[in-house]
Amino acid sequence: VGNFISWRILGEEHYDVTYNLYANNLKIASNLTTSNYVHSTGTVATSYQVSPVVRGVEGEKCTASTRWSGNDQAAERTAIIYSLLGSCRLANVNPNAWLTDVLNRMPDHSIQKLSELLPTNWKPKENI
Repeated sequence: VGNFISWRILGEEHYDVTYNLYANNLKIASNLTTSNYVHSTGTVATSYQVSPVVRGVEGEKCTASTRWSGNDQAAERTAIIYSLLGSCRLANVNPNAWLTDVLNRMPDHSIQKLSELLPTNWKPKENI
């Protein structure tokens, strides 16, 4: 099945940063421009580290982390939220304003138009 790996991109990080991803101290991906990766051969025991690469210079690896074993559903839901919040950052959208607006609009919003609520397509209700 593998592992879905996701990490936070901090606001003070450079816009020209990429990332290297390590599994059990072996580099499995380099020059990643997104903060998500699917490691198809990862297991519960696989540990992961990420290092930033700024202008071609690799920075220090983060502390090793393993999968949230025993609660895959919580890990998947958390990854979805992190991905949506990361999309807000990329779309230059205030995540708090977006999430508050979307949660208030969802009960009455057409399921066929859910893509309108994605951070890249979102417009505050008062601007519609």
